[in-house]
Amino acid sequence: MALSINRILVGLDFSDADIPLLKYTSFLCSLVNPVRVYFVHIHRSLDIPEEIRKKIPQLRQPLDEHLEEQMKETVENIFGDNISFKTEFIVHEGSPLKEILRWAHIKNIDLLLAGRKKTSQGSGILPQELSRKISCPVLLVPVMARPVMKKIFLPLDFSSYSDIAFQYALKLAEASHAEICCYHVTSLPSGYYTTGKSEEEFFSILKEHALSKYQKLLRKFRADQKTISILIEPGKKSIAYMVNTRAHAEKADLILIGARGHTNASALLLGSLTEKVIRDDYDIPVLVVKQKNKKLSFWEMIKEI
Repeated sequence: MALSINRILVGLDFSDADIPLLKYTSFLCSLVNPVRVYFVHIHRSLDIPEEIRKKIPQLRQPLDEHLEEQMKETVENIFGDNISFKTEFIVHEGSPLKEILRWAHIKNIDLLLAGRKKTSQGSGILPQELSRKISCPVLLVPVMARPVMKKIFLPLDFSSYSDIAFQYALKLAEASHAEICCYHVTSLPSGYYTTGKSEEEFFSILKEHALSKYQKLLRKFRADQKTISILIEPGKKSIAYMVNTRAHAEKADLILIGARGHTNASALLLGSLTEKVIRDDYDIPVLVVKQKNKKLSFWEMIKEI
């Protein structure tokens, strides 16, 4: 099963997050073999006052050209001779959120990569907003991320969005030879005690039900069980907290999670679990998978902002 990620957009902001992001991008490209990669930087304003131009010789050329040259040099230093795809460097003026959404739409992007820093470091909001609004899969890469993919952590609730995420995980695992650790959290229904069964007994029933769904999922996609496992736990804390805690305990290299939504408009918005996972985890890369046929027009996306 070939992984088809042909068009990748990488958002750069000329911060310390760019280097680990580009290293991870180079690693990912070696796995998925894209056709074209766009390196994009959105600057609030490209207009530089003349008095500043005179004082800084490097800024005597147009700022967009200066930034584009810097991007090219950095990419060449990190990728070296490992560029087997076409590249394009884009420097544009405007709102970073709106412009990245616009370029992702114009270029029909299959996957967006963005650096991930803690909010206290100054740019924690934009990646989260991009994840919420963009209509293609988005991979958030923390500053401390290692370019390795041996274990993919996949939260499942057995919805249609879980199916999409599961297929994506299978394709990515095939390309990287990674194992997949599926994770399901059960929640006891209110009033379960009226059945006369203990909490442990009821969890056992729910676990068997989840295992049955898991086996159906494996059969549905003809998955190789040798490299796939599942953990099922009772939901005694916030599910997002449990996902992040278990992902770290399992030494996962990637959290892959499906975005939820029932209409074209809500397909752009994330479920509360996904929101909390990408908000709280700054150590493990998080890949948010969305249903591609739920793409909206650029103007529909802008209305959602």
